[in-house]
Amino acid sequence: MSTNTSLLDEGTRQKVEEWRASLRSAGIPHVVTSTRRSRAEQTALYARWQRGESDLPAAPPGSSMHEIGRAVDVAFESEEDLADAIDLAADAGLEWFGPDDPVHFEDPDEPEEPARAMSLAEVQKQRGFASFESSRLNVGLQTASKVAQKFLSAFGIGDHVCCKR
Repeated sequence: MSTNTSLLDEGTRQKVEEWRASLRSAGIPHVVTSTRRSRAEQTALYARWQRGESDLPAAPPGSSMHEIGRAVDVAFESEEDLADAIDLAADAGLEWFGPDDPVHFEDPDEPEEPARAMSLAEVQKQRGFASFESSRLNVGLQTASKVAQKFLSAFGIGDHVCCKR
């Protein structure tokens, strides 16, 4: 699962980057835990949720905004930080999914071009990621995942991040 915001739909990426800049300006610590997902990743998350192995819901494969790069999951250290982040997300044009999925934010606007689910490899190729960059990205994802787990445990959220959309 990617945490790289450059893999998001272009319009969504701009909103997420604007939002994250406002979070940094406000001194709100946060960790991006998921951006674009492949169909296989969404299938695995959904199956895990269906088995009761995740505290957070997951959408059925083919219906997740993550699959088309229009959603992002972000973890915060406290409920106060989350409340402030929700307001800042709205200012940037993003919607919070709600208390049942506290990490999920998505872009409600229609994309300029019809969105379609692409594999992460397709997106990486389209955006010019070389295999070396993909290797570096994977190391960064592992580090971000460890940090995210610390944030999520503060909310008592299980050991995995997924979302309903």
